[in-house]
Amino acid sequence: MPFNMIEAKDPLQSTLRRTPTTAAFSRLVIREIWSHEFTHHQYIEYRGLYESYFTHIFDELCTATCSGNLQIPNFTHIQILEVVRNLKSRSCTKEEAAQSFSLSTGHTDEDLVARAITLAAGLLVPLNFKSVGGARRGELVSWEDGDSLSQTLAKGVTTMANGSRSLHDSCMLCTSTWRFSRIFNARQLAYLTGF
Repeated sequence: MPFNMIEAKDPLQSTLRRTPTTAAFSRLVIREIWSHEFTHHQYIEYRGLYESYFTHIFDELCTATCSGNLQIPNFTHIQILEVVRNLKSRSCTKEEAAQSFSLSTGHTDEDLVARAITLAAGLLVPLNFKSVGGARRGELVSWEDGDSLSQTLAKGVTTMANGSRSLHDSCMLCTSTWRFSRIFNARQLAYLTGF
């Protein structure tokens, strides 16, 4: 059997432009992101959460990256999911993740690679990352090149915690707030991302 015939049968090899919306594809994505092998009964038990994630996060963000100024529709799902796995398994900076992605895929356009990395972060952590695209709720979260994703989250959580007290007491000009999307609560965020 020719190699391209085998590749076509793996739905994760499909491009972002053609995101399958089947339950089987959703389960593949969830398994890839959270390295979770689950039985049919376990999947049924949490089906609502998984389907909500897939519809409101994964599918929406993949669709958003196929529009706008910096479209990345020709990247494959498996390429993006590989970045997600790297972000989870090691504490790399955004810049290091981009270098790794460029080496593994051969893509050299820095802006497109940066959008792919930001997409992966948005799939892993349901926040409104700057330049990921789509109509996400909440304040924009800027992930700086020299920071790891964990550092970015820690800064945001600190800002949120300080904002709930009196941030304005320490800095009269500060108006910084950082809000989570209303779709997910904190328990779900911890469950989904593992952070």
